[in-house]
Amino acid sequence: MKIYYPPKPILITIDQPLFSALELRTDVVAELKYNGDRLIEQRFELNRYEFWNRHGEQMKKFRPADELLAQLDKIRWEGNCVLDGELLHFKKKETKNHIVIFDVYLWNGSPTTGISFRERRGLLNRVAFCNTAYLPLDSSVIDEHYLELAPQWKGGVKGCFRAVYEEAIKRDEIEGLVIKSLDAKVTLGNSDSPVVPYMFKVRKSCKNYRF
Repeated sequence: MKIYYPPKPILITIDQPLFSALELRTDVVAELKYNGDRLIEQRFELNRYEFWNRHGEQMKKFRPADELLAQLDKIRWEGNCVLDGELLHFKKKETKNHIVIFDVYLWNGSPTTGISFRERRGLLNRVAFCNTAYLPLDSSVIDEHYLELAPQWKGGVKGCFRAVYEEAIKRDEIEGLVIKSLDAKVTLGNSDSPVVPYMFKVRKSCKNYRF
């Protein structure tokens, strides 16, 4: 069985000129960086699922709730598939069995490495989620569902990503933002997660965490 090692973003800070430059670009989007466990979900025929972490280890202790499995079964799957996401499970007392989907690496047995993130996101919208519109800045940053597609904010306006970041980090389950190129084709590792030049992570400082 092939193991999928997902890409890792370059770490930057909100005060770097690069951050300001990124938020002015119209070919990038910002997504929330969750305080969870990276989850690679493999779906096989007859809706059989396996869950793996970013280190290539199967997450055998995670037992999805029936409600989560029911939502997974509603996806219009085609053959063997691999999705990338985050598992929010007891990171907060009231949050469990919550999966946020970021990307798709295998669909109907075919790798998606040859198409752009824009196209991969479009595939996810068509088969499962339907929230294709970019969110306004005043939208709720966490939806209380078991399964959801990562919300996105589009760049191109000065201060847009900063406003999302400053609002999002008020919540314990959010660590910051990940900024992604819409035109990039995904790079997957053979033995470990590769750091890629088309994704950038902005994390909140230690003083913003509440213990």
